[in-house]
Amino acid sequence: MSSAGYLGRDRWRCVSTTSDACQVDGSKQAARVLIAGAFHGALEGAIVASRAPMTIHVGGGESFLATGDARRIDGWTLESAAVRFDVGGRAALEEWIGDSLAARARLLWASGVAPTPRVAIGPTFSFDAFSTDSNPEERCHALEFVLAERLAEDPWPPTELHDAAMELRAIGHDLWSWDYGRSWGHDYMTKRAGAGLMLSLSGRDGYEDDDLADDDSAEGVGVPRIRVTFAKHG
Repeated sequence: MSSAGYLGRDRWRCVSTTSDACQVDGSKQAARVLIAGAFHGALEGAIVASRAPMTIHVGGGESFLATGDARRIDGWTLESAAVRFDVGGRAALEEWIGDSLAARARLLWASGVAPTPRVAIGPTFSFDAFSTDSNPEERCHALEFVLAERLAEDPWPPTELHDAAMELRAIGHDLWSWDYGRSWGHDYMTKRAGAGLMLSLSGRDGYEDDDLADDDSAEGVGVPRIRVTFAKHG
C-alpha cells in the first residue's frame, strides 16, 4: 500500500510498505513515489497481471478501481461511480495520479498537519472599493499579492483562481470564466452591474507565459503568476 499526504505549498509526505516515509516536492514526484511503491517487484510486461485490481483513493470519499485494459500490454482502465475510461500504461497512470493529487490537495492533508488557512479577500477588494478609487492600480497590485499567496499554497491554480473569483463575486464583482482556469472577467455579452475586474493567470500546469513573456518583473519559469486589472465601465 502506498499513500501521500499534503503538507502545503505542493510538498507531500509519501508512505509505502516497500520503503521509508519521505517528503517530496511536487505532486508529480509524489505520484512517481506512489507508483514505484505499488509496482515494486513486478516484472515489466506483467505489472497489470500481478497488481490489478487496485483501488486508488483520491480524496473527498471518491475512489477509482484500476483494472487491466485488455487492448494494451500493461494498460490500465479506471472506473469510479461516475465515470469509466482507459488511461494507458504506467507513465499515463502516473501522470493521472499526479494531476489528481494536485487537484484534490486540500482534501488530502497529511496526518497531524493543520490545513493552511487561505488569505482572506476582504471588503477592501469589493467592487464598490474599486469603482470609487480614483487610481485603482494600487488596489489591483494589492489583490495580486493576496492571490499570489493563495496560489503558492495550492498546487492546482485553476481551482484556486475559481474559488477566488467566487469570493470576489460575493463582494460585487461580475466575474465569469473566459478561459477555463486562466482568465476571469465580466460578462461581455450581457451588461451587468459589477463589470470591470479582470484576473489573468499564467505559468504552471501547461499555461504558457505568452502575455507575461516580456514582463521584466516575472520570475521563475513554471511558477503560477496572476495579473489583476480594473477598467471602469459606464
